[in-house]
This record gives sequence, C-alpha cells and structure tokens, in this order.
Amino acid sequence: MKRILFLNQMKLRNLNIIPSGTIYEILEVSKYLKGTIILAFSRKSKILYKKISRRTLIYAYPFNLSFKRLIIDLIRLILLIPRVLTFTIKLIKKFRIEYIRAEGLLIWGIIAYLIKKLLGIPYSIFIVADEASIISGKYPVRANHVIRSLINLLYRPILSNANNVATNAIPLYPLFKKLNKNTYFLPTYIDISRFKCEKEPFSTDQVTFLYVGRLDGEKGIDLLLRALKALIKTNEKFKFYIIGYGTYENLVKKLSLIDPRIEYIGPVDYEEMPKWYCKADAIILPSYTEAMPATIMEAMTCGRLVISSSVGSIPFLLNHGKYGILIKPGDANLLLEKLKLIINHRNKKALRDLASKGRKQIEVLFSLYKRNLTKHLELQIL
Repeated sequence: MKRILFLNQMKLRNLNIIPSGTIYEILEVSKYLKGTIILAFSRKSKILYKKISRRTLIYAYPFNLSFKRLIIDLIRLILLIPRVLTFTIKLIKKFRIEYIRAEGLLIWGIIAYLIKKLLGIPYSIFIVADEASIISGKYPVRANHVIRSLINLLYRPILSNANNVATNAIPLYPLFKKLNKNTYFLPTYIDISRFKCEKEPFSTDQVTFLYVGRLDGEKGIDLLLRALKALIKTNEKFKFYIIGYGTYENLVKKLSLIDPRIEYIGPVDYEEMPKWYCKADAIILPSYTEAMPATIMEAMTCGRLVISSSVGSIPFLLNHGKYGILIKPGDANLLLEKLKLIINHRNKKALRDLASKGRKQIEVLFSLYKRNLTKHLELQIL
C-alpha cells in the first residue's frame, strides 16, 4: 500500500458540488492505499480544501488562464507553474506522497515531470483528450500552429519519463505507445451500480432531452444553441434540460427565459446525476473534440439514447446505429434534424430497443477498466 497524489484537471467553483465521477473513482481506489490526496483547480482566487473521507483529502488551487489571449496566457502559465509546483511539493512532503497520477499534459504532466526530476517520485500519466486540439480551438486560428508545436514538444519528455501512460482517447493510443511502451487503453470510469433507471425512455408523448457537461466552446454549445433556437420556433412537443456551467452560461440562461421547453439547471453534484438521466429520453453531446466522455457512458448505462458528434472514442462507444446515433461534428442543421426525428419518431419501441443495448457495452468496458487501472497505478490488488 502506498500514498498517491492525484493531480486532476477539474476546475471547481466550490467543493460542495463535484460535477464529476472522478472523486468516486478515487474513493474506490483509496481502499487499497495508505492515503489519497487530490489536487485540482479552483475557479476562485483562493485555495480550497475539504476532507472527503478518513484517508482522502481534496485541494483546489487557483487557476487564472483565460484561453483568450495567447501571449498573456503564456506569461500567466510561466508564472503559474512555479507556484503550483511549490504548493504540490508542500503537499508531497506533508503527506509523504510516494506516487503521482497526473491527468493531462498541461499543467499536471509538467508538474509531475518536474517533481520526478527534483524529488525522484515516480508518476503515471492519464491523457483524457487531444489537448492540442482542445486548447488551440480556444484561440484564433493563427495561434493554432504555435500551440500545437508547444504541446508536441512536451509529449516526448513527459510521456517517456512516466512509469506508464494511460488514455481513453483511442486515436491517440498509437502515438503514446511509440513514446512509452507501457501504454494502456483505460476506459473512462463509470460506477455502473449507481447508474440505472426503472423507467423506460420514450414512455410518454413528450420527448425529454438532456445535455450534461461544460458550457464551453469545444463542447459544441454554439451548435446546440443554434439548433435549439430553430427548434423553439416550431410547435414541437419536447423538453430540454441543460446541466453544467462555463463561458456560454449566460447565453443558455437567456434562451431558457425565452421558451419554457428549455430549462437551465446549472451545475449538479455527481450524486444527483442518475435521477437526471432517468428523467431524460435522449442525451445530446455535440462536441468538436472528446476522448471517451463520461456523460455518454453514464447515459448508456442508464439505458438512454445517445446522439453525439463523431469524434474521439465516441464512434467506438456508439458504433452508429448499434448503441446510439452519430452526427458529423460542427453541423447544427444535422443536429436539428436529429432532434426533430426523435421528437416525431413513430416507432418509440425501436428507440427504446436501441437505447437499451448500451449498458452491456459499458459493462464490458468496466471490466477492462478494472484490469488496466491496476497496472496504471501499479497496485497489487484492485
């Protein structure tokens, strides 16, 4: 048994609402550890702290990158890393950390690499998405080449110095395997015992849709809003819940005030998510870039229909027409067509049958997750 520091990419407003299954994943792992410390990011200007269980603590460090102006953000990043590194080293010494699991290349991959060089503490790294695409997509097109070049420079030293690499982004797996032979495909964690619904989808005349996730550009919120603006001009019978927060939050709120069929819920704690999936018939995810999103897997586990853009590992998850419906990324008109198709579909039983097949797919992936997580964290038993 050892003490592990989990460096996590969550950006939290507070520690009362944790909109992610990460904490529950770590709590499950903590049964086999002497101690567990989670270090995430805070949207506030101060360090947040909370004791989650007897052996698990969470800290959130202030994060101030705007992802708007490249030069300013680079300066802030250069200034931020030494501060985060100093704070992380304090936690390591205070809690006698023996191993690090870093999520993502920026910023935690850099921090884990530097700590190994300074203190000799080994690390595993978990890459959850194509960070070059996600980060470059936040800036004007002319900055894309610069960002991609910087991230590509980081891949080799950070991944090759890790004890092992895990990813849920299938398209990136071959690249990581070249840089580190101990690379594993690690599906996104889903607590399959938590996500289940007694009520079948499409059991009433009104179709209920649900979006869950950050309200940020890479998630395709602009496409969703365009589709919904067109949909509310019709007399279609539907309900659309939107859960999350982010840069598009005010636009989502405004749209919800225009039409009661659209309801903005805001951030929801992970504990409460099963009931929201059970309220919905179909889950929508129009992202421009993804790895293996928990939202889709949770919805499939609950037997809900998924309509998602064909990016990252999602085509593997949904196998178009077998476990869900894929759409071309960036196409708001196609998204609108699919929403209308589901609303007006005459054979609701066919939709229920399609939605019901997803849980078996997730159960297979969960078995693989348990096997590979043991290797990834270098645990003896899990």
